[in-house]
Amino acid sequence: MYVFVAATLWALIGISVQIIYSNSDVTSGWLITVRMLIAGVILTAFCALKSGKDILRILKSRRDTLSFVLFSAMNFLMQFSYLEAIKYSNAAIATLIQYLSPSMVLFSMAVINGKMPSKTDFICVFAALAGLILLSLHGDFSSLSISLSALIWGLISAASLAFTSIYPVKLVSKYGSAPIQGWSMILCGAVSAFAFQPFRTSYVIKPFVWIIIILSAVLGCAVAFTMYLSGVKLIGSTHASVLSNIEPVISSVISILFLNFVCTGYDIAGMILIIGSAVTLALTGTKQAEAQK
Repeated sequence: MYVFVAATLWALIGISVQIIYSNSDVTSGWLITVRMLIAGVILTAFCALKSGKDILRILKSRRDTLSFVLFSAMNFLMQFSYLEAIKYSNAAIATLIQYLSPSMVLFSMAVINGKMPSKTDFICVFAALAGLILLSLHGDFSSLSISLSALIWGLISAASLAFTSIYPVKLVSKYGSAPIQGWSMILCGAVSAFAFQPFRTSYVIKPFVWIIIILSAVLGCAVAFTMYLSGVKLIGSTHASVLSNIEPVISSVISILFLNFVCTGYDIAGMILIIGSAVTLALTGTKQAEAQK
């Protein structure tokens, strides 16, 4: 239940971003600054209450600090590119393209470990690529059915998500995932505020849009992340990983029902291929890990 709720909240992040863009003129730079600062402060404060001074341990190691900064840079790129993909398409398409990341992780690990992927892995990767082709072309190879900007930003989001899934493993095992994510959000929010200087421009933001912004930061980032970790402890990382793949399905259903997203047969087929490949990779990856024990 915890993982399902977390996946639902993550799906609602994309939906909320689409609603924010439709009802205000805020930029991605402004939105990512506000959301990451709010979520980062809440998550870090939660960790500080639990562990006290241990929350600052990472700053004592120069090497770990540099690794943390690199992770944060890619974390920012992942978040920003996802927002841009939504801006140029919609929440459903952006989320589905981002779910190409398991295939990218697979080939990245194959290169790092010098080991060829299995036949099942190859099939999953080609299935995911076929799903992307169906989503972006709709069977017509002469033109894109989504904007080129949405496709590029979506692929950048997927690639950076793959990096942030692989790179911080040692950091997370040493310091915990919640502190790493919390401090990363604060750092990203601070750098974003300096780079984009979003608060120098005044935007007309309706009260209900402010409510959505705050709720998306609190529920979609801090609460969802905490609930996902609780679910992992209860059912294990395997089942949690598989269940979290419900996110693009929820995002697509909500978009169809409430945001006038027209879902064609090509979209449905592409969604099945991408999500199916992600679930299969999660299951086969765990079986391989168990066999090596």
